[in-house]
Amino acid sequence: MNSQCAPITLSPISIWVGVPDRHNSSNAYAVGNPGNPVTLNVSTMYQFAMGSVQGASTYTWQIPRTGGWSFWIYGAVGNPNYIQTGNVEGSYQLLCKPGNACGIGGTRALYVNLVTGGGGGVMLMASPNPVADVLKVELNALNEIEAQVDLINRSLEVVFSRKVLAKEVLIETKTLEDGPYILRITTNEDVKATQIIVKH
Repeated sequence: MNSQCAPITLSPISIWVGVPDRHNSSNAYAVGNPGNPVTLNVSTMYQFAMGSVQGASTYTWQIPRTGGWSFWIYGAVGNPNYIQTGNVEGSYQLLCKPGNACGIGGTRALYVNLVTGGGGGVMLMASPNPVADVLKVELNALNEIEAQVDLINRSLEVVFSRKVLAKEVLIETKTLEDGPYILRITTNEDVKATQIIVKH
């Protein structure tokens, strides 16, 4: 019996087997603040990430156990990850460990120098915190610059967003649900963020 179908040609595909690529060229970094080591502000929320690593399905972060460092949304596993820096000035090390079901491979270290008022760009102050009705955001920049102000809830939904060319912004919070939020300031120089608690 003759077939009317053409022969099928299968192309070979590459499948990664084993732990993630130990010799990858990816680096851990603070989003908006490239470099290693990097200078960041104390008690400030930053987004940390690592470039994609072949074979990795998870990225586990290890933060200092002292000095007030904490995870915000994802806990230890997440890429990118929101991490609040510690409240004590000094030099610290963050580790990002790419992993999969076979193990961990290609761990990278990010060295962080924490300072008060460091990291360049805009200084961010928000009060009161916790806040009930109105949050006052003060942007202390050396020069008047344009800034994007966002307030983000735990579901990563932006509940307030405004582009400003001012040193002070008022955000009404009386209609927001109680709980933690991220206040993020984005300029053409960098990104800074801090945790805000809404409590009525």
